[in-house]
Amino acid sequence: PTGRSISRRSPSFSRHNLRAPDVTPNDPIQELDELASAFLKSQIFFTALRAGVFDLLESTPDVNAVAEQTGWAPRATRMLLDGLVAIGLVTKADGRYTNSDTVKARLVEGAPDDRRNIMLHRAHSWDGWSHLDARLRDDGAPPASKEERSPEEVRAFILGMADVGKGSAAAMLE
Repeated sequence: PTGRSISRRSPSFSRHNLRAPDVTPNDPIQELDELASAFLKSQIFFTALRAGVFDLLESTPDVNAVAEQTGWAPRATRMLLDGLVAIGLVTKADGRYTNSDTVKARLVEGAPDDRRNIMLHRAHSWDGWSHLDARLRDDGAPPASKEERSPEEVRAFILGMADVGKGSAAAMLE
């Protein structure tokens, strides 16, 4: 078989290119496939972020506990967590899940370089970008029915910009 599946019980991840492929570097077909399936990784990431999965994993590495806290089905939760393993945000050992160092430093409450809000802002941008073709036909104008941003979207944007600004300011001072 080509590549190694993330989980024998979740073949859908390997079907959607969330596996370690056995291909030559710079294979143009593989590059196109990665480009076309990048949204899958984003959705796994955004779903986990919105649900607070990374914070939950700091206190419990157990799939059933995460499922109970999120209100998700255990099997589906395991598939999402395995997807996070596949994209390198979480590790798995002996059936227990742990956040990667990157996640611990940036995507959990109290992280030293907290980037949750800017990532949530990007998640909120999903709908607008998914209708890019329509926006191009309308000269980039948002649809007439688009309501104002929700308070949650505004909060994520403002706090995300503040987080980015803190990082930029610190870099300038060095």
